[in-house]
Amino acid sequence: MLLVVMVVFRPSPAASPENPAPAAEAGPLLSIVSEPKAEPPQTASPSRSAAHFNETELPPDEEIERLQEYLDANDNDAIVEQASFLAESEDPRRREEAIDALMWVSTPKAGMALLPLLRDQDEETYQAALSAMAHILNTIGTQIGDDSATGELVVGGSGDDKAGLDEDELQESFELWVAACMALDNADDLEFLLISLTGLDVKFSVPVLVEVLEGTTGEMQEKAAWYLDVATNSDGVTNREEAMLWLQEQGNGF
Repeated sequence: MLLVVMVVFRPSPAASPENPAPAAEAGPLLSIVSEPKAEPPQTASPSRSAAHFNETELPPDEEIERLQEYLDANDNDAIVEQASFLAESEDPRRREEAIDALMWVSTPKAGMALLPLLRDQDEETYQAALSAMAHILNTIGTQIGDDSATGELVVGGSGDDKAGLDEDELQESFELWVAACMALDNADDLEFLLISLTGLDVKFSVPVLVEVLEGTTGEMQEKAAWYLDVATNSDGVTNREEAMLWLQEQGNGF
């Protein structure tokens, strides 16, 4: 079945009166074909247990226990909803359990639910959320590839129980990657996410990098520019218009 997903390059607003960012017409969108993928290398799975606390020291938490019930039932929608609720708690223990559960689900919707914790004021919680986001993005990335025969993006599963990404999920993945990068406030943590992005097809990674480039400043913008240069083989791509032209020249038009 042929799935068509378009990641739209919107015209960029002027960066400054002296140095306006070049505007570009939105071109045709990305083409996606659905195709099974080979089983990816197995990595350690995040824990399904939401009961990390010692019950002799801490009282049971009904909301955490409810989350565990959803995990046991493999109910991803309920897991994401309950984890989103726990993520808003002032209790670090609840936020930690939310992070673990969302990392176990590892879907675009789970990543979106994790976004607020990338702004958590508690350093330990923030670092856990950043690592979980990297895991989610890597998991999503294994379902995005390139069809060598057609040059189109391929979304597919890795077994009978893996349906892969549908067209909506691919668009959600693009939006999640951009939002996760934009939620950060330092270049080192941004690089932590961008490293895995470079392993994806340029038809996906370059649009993400352009969005991050335009949405950041200072060292973070410099980091995004560096990765955009790497992704485009140091061909002098520095903005949206040049990125669109580069992809079209590579046969990867939108």
